[in-house]
Amino acid sequence: MRPCFHLVAIAAAATADEAAWTPRDLDDATLRLIRHARPFQPSEQAKLSQLPARFSRCATQLAYFDVYDPEACGHKRAPSCSGDHWPSVSVVLPHRGRESTTARALASVLASFRLYCGSGEVVLARDGPALDETAAKRLTHLVERVSSHWEDIEVVETKPRSMAAGYGDAVATGCRRATGDYVLLLNNDVTLAPLTLRVLAAHLNARKSTAAVGARLVDEHGELQEAGAVVFKDGGALQFSKVWGSTSPLFRYVRRVDYASAACLMVRSLLLAGGFDEQFRPAYYEDTDLAMRLRHSHDAAVDYNPFAVAVHEGSATYSGDRAAEKERQMDRNRDTFVRKWSGQLTCHYASHIPWASRGAFLLATRQALARVLVLDHDTPCAARDSGSVRMLNFIRVLLGRRHHVTFAGVESDADDACALQLQALGAHVTSAGLLKFRSLSTKCDYDLVVASRRSVAKAWLPLLRAVCPEAPVVFDTVDLHFLREIREVSVAKGYDYDQSLSASENARRLLAQYPNLQNTKTWRLYEEGYTTELRVMNASDATIVVSGVERRELEALKQSGELRSSLPVAVVSNIHDIVQRRMERSTFGQRRGALFVGNWQRTRHPPNVDAVKFLLEEVLVLETSLPDDFVVHIAGAGTQPDWLKSITKAGRFEVVNHGFLASLAPLYASCRVALAPLRYGAGVKGKVNQAMLHGVPVVATPIAVEGMHISSGEAVVADGAVEFARSLAEIYVDEATWRRVAEAARLSVAKHFSVDVAAKRWASLESELALRSDAFRHALSEGSSAFQKPCPTSGRYGTSSVVALSDKRSDPPSLIPVPLKVGETLKSAAPLSDLRYHGVNEEELMTVCSAHRNCVGFCLRPEATSRVFLSPIEATTKAEGPGPALCHAAPGAPPSTGVAFTRVSQKAPHYVFSASYSSKKWRVSRDAAEAFCAQDATCTGYCQNPSGNTLFYDRKVGDMRPRGKADAVPPGWVCAKAKRYQMAPVAAALLEPPRPRKASAKRAAAHKGGL
Repeated sequence: MRPCFHLVAIAAAATADEAAWTPRDLDDATLRLIRHARPFQPSEQAKLSQLPARFSRCATQLAYFDVYDPEACGHKRAPSCSGDHWPSVSVVLPHRGRESTTARALASVLASFRLYCGSGEVVLARDGPALDETAAKRLTHLVERVSSHWEDIEVVETKPRSMAAGYGDAVATGCRRATGDYVLLLNNDVTLAPLTLRVLAAHLNARKSTAAVGARLVDEHGELQEAGAVVFKDGGALQFSKVWGSTSPLFRYVRRVDYASAACLMVRSLLLAGGFDEQFRPAYYEDTDLAMRLRHSHDAAVDYNPFAVAVHEGSATYSGDRAAEKERQMDRNRDTFVRKWSGQLTCHYASHIPWASRGAFLLATRQALARVLVLDHDTPCAARDSGSVRMLNFIRVLLGRRHHVTFAGVESDADDACALQLQALGAHVTSAGLLKFRSLSTKCDYDLVVASRRSVAKAWLPLLRAVCPEAPVVFDTVDLHFLREIREVSVAKGYDYDQSLSASENARRLLAQYPNLQNTKTWRLYEEGYTTELRVMNASDATIVVSGVERRELEALKQSGELRSSLPVAVVSNIHDIVQRRMERSTFGQRRGALFVGNWQRTRHPPNVDAVKFLLEEVLVLETSLPDDFVVHIAGAGTQPDWLKSITKAGRFEVVNHGFLASLAPLYASCRVALAPLRYGAGVKGKVNQAMLHGVPVVATPIAVEGMHISSGEAVVADGAVEFARSLAEIYVDEATWRRVAEAARLSVAKHFSVDVAAKRWASLESELALRSDAFRHALSEGSSAFQKPCPTSGRYGTSSVVALSDKRSDPPSLIPVPLKVGETLKSAAPLSDLRYHGVNEEELMTVCSAHRNCVGFCLRPEATSRVFLSPIEATTKAEGPGPALCHAAPGAPPSTGVAFTRVSQKAPHYVFSASYSSKKWRVSRDAAEAFCAQDATCTGYCQNPSGNTLFYDRKVGDMRPRGKADAVPPGWVCAKAKRYQMAPVAAALLEPPRPRKASAKRAAAHKGGL
């Protein structure tokens, strides 16, 4: 029962503050500005490379208003502000000489404030000695001009407590003067892109668990300089830079980092506490220390946001003759940093692992609870269809549980415009083609896979099982396709579908009523889809459906034997990020008409085509009490049927066809009711959820509200054209009923379809998967160690699980870091015979060996590369690194393995024998020798020298004497009998092993060429 309690503890740790960690979207206006900026495109790089020169000109103009052009400098406020609360921002700008550089930075800050909707101030904090008279006059003149031109932005200059003080003291002085809700720490050699300040502030607004957020730093050529950084256990740091590619998908999304550079870092002022720790004055490691303090003392995150961009000159202050001083300060402060955070740094990766391209992914995802891969047909766009809304919020749920999410759209590109919203949410978006290439060429990076939709799961399951055999695969049905398809056939044939029976039973009754149906193409497509969907479910580790109705369908299939009985089935329905909207009581009279929303994609989505045809040709042509000014609005993404495009009237009512709209909010605000006249379908209808969420009463058929927990008074449900038309007319003119239904509908959505509800159901499924999968349970256990106090010394964040796995036979070996999983087999690890580690001790290697059920032993080299052997092989590998290797058998290894390790001399190779070890010479520890001899029935005794060279004997040990040797044992040697022999102590003698047999040609070739 202990694993169960451990699992509950993990789940509790992940969900305790899940609401605080669940990310929210940036405001719509900011997202539109981001899309307009076209981030990561070649045009962006060209614009960024021109920013320093542009703002240098503006800084000059700023001092002389007779030639100043505010619009050309970006200093004219853009009308893109909403009514939301925008916190005040204080920009702390330390400067040390170079007044022209400071003026350029100030000009870029002013341009960034023009796109920001809140109030602000700029604090110029002097770092070090006073400026010369000319420079001081120029800077004072500039400050006076700015202050007189921008009444809403205050610019003040502070002086340090001491002229010898450095950067840290200047920041502390500026922070004490700052009055804003957020403080932007900015180096004077940084030029902000116009959107940066707004994006950073919007980020902190949307993520309450984030204490600080850093920008994407680029060099003067527009190429990536820093995208956050990772801190190693020895205090060293590695910045994510253009070494891995300036436009790599890995640096295009919001993510948690160990620290972000204070060259451009926005922090909540309440958590900044007066600036940096004085121990790190005058400069260096102060921002790394601040990030550690925010994460470990305030339990808050430090994020990187790629959509906030700053051009950083880099070491402008410490250049030339001061470079040596910079190095001395960095070394001193690094030692201080390690002493201060030594307990927490044990959770970090080791710095001496050579982090290759795949290592960047592991470093970037270091703080994740688990690494989750999500596959879908397309990149989700909230404005396109309800499935996209659900997928976006499902990813929000995963991120709220502190998982790292990689998303790949099978038929979309990573540069898709829709990807920006996912990346701003915090998901790593990559292309399916790149994902396949990496999957085929490297080891699996993921702890869990979610495959959405039948077609996607069918195409990807074989590859996922081959590359990620231990990662559970969850099949997300979106809706049961076979259920929708059999209902479509029923409507086409006029068959009265019985909701009390399963889809399979209805299919049998339908065939009995229409025997010729079996020979039609429609039926064959249904049967093919039905078989495929069940095959995918049986091949998955769990299945997600969106309603209790669909779960009952699958339970019926389990009882019939078509679906395996052990398959976990979870209900994760439509998910909506609930936003409180206050309805004005006067809106009923101002609203007019009805709205039908339908997605026409996916081969024009037959249920929506049939529904709108039913509405226009059978419902609205009936005589009702609807007023003559009643109008029907039709909207939706995709290509509509040709006949629908030309319709302008239905009966006596006007029809307005809007096509695709980026936002449906204006229509929901102006229409009095929403319509869902579906006659068949499956799943939960997003159009119904959306209307209810906006406070618009819905008139729907029973199939449209199936599985939605709709009770009386939450929607108007009507079956058939006559009843549908009558119900529509009644609620359209009855204000009291309209208000009552609208309010009840919003409460129903919040109760059944919120992010919190989905998170609880997903957490329950995770727990079940962890009970069934050792690898996934271990991944959750390791990941949760990042959030434990004090930090553990093992697991993903400790030393024992960071392994360097050789991907080819080379000397020295090519090393790639991979996370270790419990029960990892040789096949799933790599097509190799061993695992290689660097910088580990005997206890850690013993832990690794114990975690692998195939481990037979290990050889330790404390100062070089050590090895863990997973199977007994008869071959050789070249020795790696200097120094001796001390080999140990696996704890509790059965004698039948027949494995021995030998080390003839320092330059000779390791030997691993699968043959009997009769009188062979090995290099093992004393304990390992004693245990090994005790377990093997043929071992009679052993002799061992101080270096661990050991002779094992398979014959009686007594008066036997080595040829040409004295009877006495050389100094330092120890001889012992096997414990089962109860006889006199072994005479002090060494036995010369028998002459070995001549090696076979195959074995000789192996010895000569190595592995």
